Formats: sequence, C-alpha cells, structure tokens
Amino acid sequence: MTHFLRLYKTFIAQYFKRLLEYRIDFLTGAFSFLFDQVTSLVFIFIIFSQIPTLSGYPFEAIVFIYGFSLIPKGIDHFFTDNLWKVAYFMVRRGDFDRYLTKPIH
Repeated sequence: MTHFLRLYKTFIAQYFKRLLEYRIDFLTGAFSFLFDQVTSLVFIFIIFSQIPTLSGYPFEAIVFIYGFSLIPKGIDHFFTDNLWKVAYFMVRRGDFDRYLTKPIH
C-alpha cells in the first residue's frame, strides 16, 4: 500500500510542477476560481438585499452553508482532479505504460 501512496505522491508533485510551468495559465485559473466564488457571494448578497431571510435563514447562515458545501468539492479536486488528466492524456496516448513498467526505488 505504501508503494501506491509514494507513486501517488510522485504524480501529485509532477502535476503541481506542470501547473506552475505556465505561470500565466496558473494565475488565470486561480483568478477565474476566485472570480467565481466572489460572483456567487455577490449573488447571495443581492438576493438578501431584497429579502431579509430565506425560509428563516439569515444571510450569514446561507453564506456558511455555501462555504461548508465547498469543502467536499475542494477535497475531491485536491485528490482526484489529476486522475482525469492521467486518463485523458497518458492512457489515450499510451504514455502510461512507461509508469506501469518502470520500477520504483
């Protein structure tokens, strides 16, 4: 099991190196993510500027629920977002065979 965890750690490290290789692309993605979150919060604020509560929930409770709902999404993206890229790029092009046959020290 530790063998696979080390292999996964290696894949994650390579994924972050690849992300940071093109800094503008990385910054654009980070800005887009931040913009998406701010836009969602502004939308909630606009809704609550028109009505004081939503089914008895005040603004703060809705923002808390929204933030709390993002925790599983963040955990999922942290651990499994790279799997889509592995399947799409490496398996389709046949590059994954190199990792299957290469010994790990």
